[in-house]
Amino acid sequence: MIAGIIASILAAGGGPTDTGWVASQSIVDQSDVSEAWSNLANAEDNGAGNQPTGTFATNAVGDGSFTNTIYCTDFAFAVPSGATIDGIEIRQRLKSAGSNDVVRTPAYVLLNSVESGTGAYDNGSISGTVTDYDSGGASSLLGTSPTAGDGTASTDVNNSGFGVALQYLEDDEGGSTVSLDAVFIKVHYTT
Repeated sequence: MIAGIIASILAAGGGPTDTGWVASQSIVDQSDVSEAWSNLANAEDNGAGNQPTGTFATNAVGDGSFTNTIYCTDFAFAVPSGATIDGIEIRQRLKSAGSNDVVRTPAYVLLNSVESGTGAYDNGSISGTVTDYDSGGASSLLGTSPTAGDGTASTDVNNSGFGVALQYLEDDEGGSTVSLDAVFIKVHYTT
């Protein structure tokens, strides 16, 4: 009997699902400190899907300095209106010039291009080879309360201002270069 109920829910399109990994279509340097990014368009969605592009946005960050914050938005989600948002995952695909010279700082969810929530705090070192760094999860909202609608509400994941704010810290001597290949978000939801 329970198997029949589950089958009917799934057949009706209900139950938990996710958007799959979707790449940011807009990455903007916030010019909040003096460590500017170059070639940010290289890290925006270029139609490669979830594949490495081999082209990078870069930041030659000085010793003990933070990069400028970047806002990664315009993911073009189409989560069904009225769905319950269950979780948010963030994927950063990047490398640094020197292994373990640069660390990731908290990644904050952007709701209508405003930093929100508690942040996905993993502050791990960045490898010298291109690596995917994931944070958040299928049941983690990172301290936010996003909704799903027609894209007009400020809390809506379908809003073009929904995304993630990222910044990096060079914590070793001599400076380093951060190379960002792409930024992805996966939204978990129940209909």
